[in-house]
Amino acid sequence: RRQRQMCKETGLNVIYEDNNKGTIADIERYDKTVLFNIKNNDKEYLIPYNDNIIDKIDINNKRIYIKDIKGLFD
Repeated sequence: RRQRQMCKETGLNVIYEDNNKGTIADIERYDKTVLFNIKNNDKEYLIPYNDNIIDKIDINNKRIYIKDIKGLFD
């Protein structure tokens, strides 16, 4: 899967519902799970990395687009 290979770098801006939710500060890898550690000033989110959540990755503009999933950033 092309997306999985491209998202090995940190620093991508996370776009959700046309809003910048923060930057990928770290990528945490566990046995079968990968989590994005997203930081935005005073907030921090852990979002699982899988094709059901990722809409698209734009490496040139350093953006990753997250699908509209209710409650993901609540």
